Amino acid sequence: MPVVLAARFLHIPVIIHESDITPGLANKIASKGANKICVNFPETLKYVGEKGVVTGTPLRQEIFTGSKSTGMNLCKFNSSKPVLLIMGGSSGSVTVNDAVRAAIHDLVKQFNVVHICGKGKIEPSLENLNGYKQFEFVSTDLKHLFAMTDVIVSRAGAVRSVWKIVQGLGWRVGQTHGHTAWCRVMEAVAMETKVGEHALLLC
Repeated sequence: MPVVLAARFLHIPVIIHESDITPGLANKIASKGANKICVNFPETLKYVGEKGVVTGTPLRQEIFTGSKSTGMNLCKFNSSKPVLLIMGGSSGSVTVNDAVRAAIHDLVKQFNVVHICGKGKIEPSLENLNGYKQFEFVSTDLKHLFAMTDVIVSRAGAVRSVWKIVQGLGWRVGQTHGHTAWCRVMEAVAMETKVGEHALLLC
């Protein structure tokens, strides 16, 4: 909001983006000072009026430039098992982390598991578990993790979900259906999912 107010004061045009179908409070307020409102969905136009423009989600080209081999080296994975990437949001999720760690010995039988667990949430006792790699947070190397990932489980907002969809990351229903460890993790993600976020439960 301060940026929008400053721009209006200086007569600088303002463009904002709404990633969800219905505008959140911040964008409702910011929209009053915006010249254009970019949206992901045609259905959102009825909420934003004549300022609305359907643009979809802006994506950095960088996320398409990852290297599978670099990702495998980062995680020290050397088997041919599919890679499961688990993300609990930018700060991590205690609920998701606990579910992953309770099920990890079953999960690594089927997957190489990458777990982005949040700052200060690394579990030292699992640091040397073969087929399991923990990160507190990943920034520039995230493109490499995406490049090697076969299946992703995430408590994610709209923008991050679009990243995964356009990269073809999805859910291997045939391999995971009825898998008890998988279901425990997915139930934890579903419990943590908030309004405007997305979870898919395949148990």
